[in-house]
Amino acid sequence: MPPSPSQRLIDTVLALSGLSQVLGPGILRRSLAETGGDPEQPTSDQFRNALPRIEARLRIYMSDSEAVRRAGRIAGFLAHADGDLASEDPRDWSVFGKSVDILKEARRRLSQSQEVQLDDPLPEDKSPGGH
Repeated sequence: MPPSPSQRLIDTVLALSGLSQVLGPGILRRSLAETGGDPEQPTSDQFRNALPRIEARLRIYMSDSEAVRRAGRIAGFLAHADGDLASEDPRDWSVFGKSVDILKEARRRLSQSQEVQLDDPLPEDKSPGGH
C-alpha cells in the first residue's frame, strides 16, 4: 500500500530537514503539535505554521546558517506542494530557499542600520579577491 499524502509530506520534510530518522519524526511532531497542527496527518499549511519551531530545533543540531538553509528548502518544498512553484526539481526548491535566505539577511541588515542600501552586496556576493 503506498504511503498517504500526509506521510509523503512528513517523509519529504524530514529528508529536507537533515534530521536523523531517529530524532526527526519526534521533532517534527512536537513542532506541529505546539502550533496546533495534526502531528499524524499534517497539511502543508500546518508545516508552514510550524516552520519557525522546526528551524529553532534545527539550530540545536546544526549551525545557524545550515538550519536557515534547510528551513528555506522546506519552505520551497511547501510552496511547491501548494502549487506555488511549478518545478518538480528539488534544486529549484533550493533556489527558492536561497532567495528566502537573502531576504532574511537583507531584513536583518536593514533592522541594524537605516544606512544600508538595498543594492549593497550581501556577504555571499563578495568575491575572495574583494571589491
